Amino acid sequence: MGNIRVSTLDPITSPAGDDLLLIADVSKSESFKMTWTNLLAAIGLHAGVGVFAGSDVGVTIAIGATLDDTTYYVAVMPQTNSENIGPIYVDNKTTTTFDVSNLGADNTSTFEWILFKG
Repeated sequence: MGNIRVSTLDPITSPAGDDLLLIADVSKSESFKMTWTNLLAAIGLHAGVGVFAGSDVGVTIAIGATLDDTTYYVAVMPQTNSENIGPIYVDNKTTTTFDVSNLGADNTSTFEWILFKG
């Protein structure tokens, strides 16, 4: 692989957004355009946001792609410092969705998630 350079054609608003990127292999004088979402998927990462459902009720998250299998990991990061979120867990993984549950009563706080292949 040569020297890869990634630059935005538009300002970046979110790593999981669809801002247009210009990806260039400097050593081969080749370049192509893609979105952040497509770039993440190309390297086996998917990301997004969700809202906790609270009280051990899962919220189903659509991955946005169909994976080959359910051998993947999901990291969930709350976007607030609420004591009412409680413990968080991921279950019911399929090739297109997974559930995020929190044991606390908080059902309004948002979270970011990132999925990567195992």
